[in-house]
This record gives sequence, C-alpha cells and structure tokens, in this order.
Amino acid sequence: IDMPLKFGPENRLFGMLCRPERGSTEEMVLIPSGGREPSFGAARQNVVLARKLAQLGIASFRFDFAGLGDSLGPPGTERTFSHAFTDRVADVRAAIDAMEALGFSRFTIHGLCLGAFHALHAAAVDPRLSSLVLINLPLFTVPTTNVLGQLEQRGHSAGEYLGKLARPGSWSNLLRGRSNFAD
Repeated sequence: IDMPLKFGPENRLFGMLCRPERGSTEEMVLIPSGGREPSFGAARQNVVLARKLAQLGIASFRFDFAGLGDSLGPPGTERTFSHAFTDRVADVRAAIDAMEALGFSRFTIHGLCLGAFHALHAAAVDPRLSSLVLINLPLFTVPTTNVLGQLEQRGHSAGEYLGKLARPGSWSNLLRGRSNFAD
C-alpha cells in the first residue's frame, strides 16, 4: 500500500510510504534519493525495491532530499535544485522522526550512489539507524587520465589483480607511475 507523505520542517519534504498489504511491522527501510533523480529512482528502481520489500512484509519509505524531486528547498529556493553534496543528515533525521510517529522503531537505510554517501553520514550521527545497505560506485571522482581504461577494469576479481603483482611488468608500470593495471 503506497501512501504519499509530506514531512519535516513545515512539511517541505516529500516521501512515499510503502506498507505490506497485510499485517504491520516495526521494521522500516529508508530509501533516500540516490542523487539528482527523485525518490522513485532511475527507471523506477526504488518503487520496485519498495514493493518487493512489502511483499516480504517489510515497510519502506522512499523520499526526496530537500530541493530535489517533490521536496521543497529552503525558503526562497523552493524550486532550485540543491547541490548534490549538501548535508542531508537533517533530511534523514526528519524521515526517521516521521516514521517513528507512525509507529516504526527499527530502521535500515538503503543508499545507492550518492544516496549511499548521505546514508553513511547520517548513520554516523543517528543511532536509530541500526543497519545500512550501501551500494556505490568505486570512485567519487572520475580519473583525469585513461577514463576508458578505468571503466574496462570494472568486473575484474581481486585474484586477477593479485596475479598481476607477480609480473615484473606490473611492478615496472607501478614504479613509473602508470595507473593502467591491465598491463
């Protein structure tokens, strides 16, 4: 059962509560925005996740950070996109407060990409977050050189890289300051 909610200071934040069809639960998975996309996520991935959790008997609350999606920004900047790395701890705390008011008492936070960054920061200061599911890119910055080489390395196992340490050419590249681990 999906239910839209306004919450936070002056009800400026927006989220969607997704509850199991039958029964109640004290468990809640918070699903904040993953970056610039609204709470439904890229290709509606957060909606799919929320409904799957509900089928498993777990409630969730997907929500937009202030100034993103359907959440208003601070007064005077209501419809201005907020910066992606704005501190979001207050938004996460407001979501927990709203869910506590509805009777939820155990909180997990799921963060994808930039949402993982903000989830980790919120968990560091709010003890009500008992579990974290953080999914993130391996880098927060794009390499300035050999971007294609960096992308080609995704998916290689740690064992493959350990094997390369035994090759003299790998050490030579490392000592020369080359970052192409494919050699």
